[in-house]
Amino acid sequence: MRKVMMRGVLVVAAVVAACEAGAVAAPGESTVSAAYVSPESAGHDQRLDIARSEIVGAIVLVDVSQNPSAKDPDRPFGGHDEKAIRALEKALEEIDAAIAYAEQSN
Repeated sequence: MRKVMMRGVLVVAAVVAACEAGAVAAPGESTVSAAYVSPESAGHDQRLDIARSEIVGAIVLVDVSQNPSAKDPDRPFGGHDEKAIRALEKALEEIDAAIAYAEQSN
């Protein structure tokens, strides 16, 4: 239990630092309102960067989420949280590939 709590504290500290640095949106906020930069000036559509930031934030939120009514505290979401994180990580890979393709095309 103590190990899980320490991990949670470290992840929360990392999220707070990332939010303060503007790397990810704070929980409940969105970076979608960020200023739009034309694709020509950046080499790719900046909305991909915003989507990437939102997914990173989602991974962090899923990772630190807890289910207090879980029967098995070691698997509070029956492994579905792990599957969600894997799917989000795959989405990050695809966004990175899209950005790389756009950068290469310019």
